[in-house]
Amino acid sequence: MAPPTNRKLFYSVALIGIAIIITIPDVVFSLMLDILHSIFDLFLELLHTLFEGIESVLDHLVEHFFHTEVHDTQLIVFYTLMLMALGMGYGLLKLLVPLYLRAKNNLRARWEREKQVIAVYWIHLSWVNKIKLIAITGSLAYLFFLVSF
Repeated sequence: MAPPTNRKLFYSVALIGIAIIITIPDVVFSLMLDILHSIFDLFLELLHTLFEGIESVLDHLVEHFFHTEVHDTQLIVFYTLMLMALGMGYGLLKLLVPLYLRAKNNLRARWEREKQVIAVYWIHLSWVNKIKLIAITGSLAYLFFLVSF
């Protein structure tokens, strides 16, 4: 349990943060997007540097072990990297297909369950409430399309 002074500090900082988010949401959203973009850019730079390092090490190993010229070394390293990329792609495919099938089955089961809940709800409504529901839904759809287009 935090001491009362720390709790007050936490609540005041949280209140200030909420006030900032409410008063200038566009600036906060833009700042969050800029931060995420910078993190993504740094991640891609790290991956590229890692790839270049692996390629350089392979170049040196192939030249040292096989005593080849630059062009032959580049060809061997290129096809080695292609083989590694195909292997990783195959492994990723083997990993993602079961996840996709499980997600698809869960989504289908959820869809059926929600249809069942809506059907039971509709059956238990009185005629007056059914008319009210249709009128409200139709009015909202009309207003949405009126404002949207």
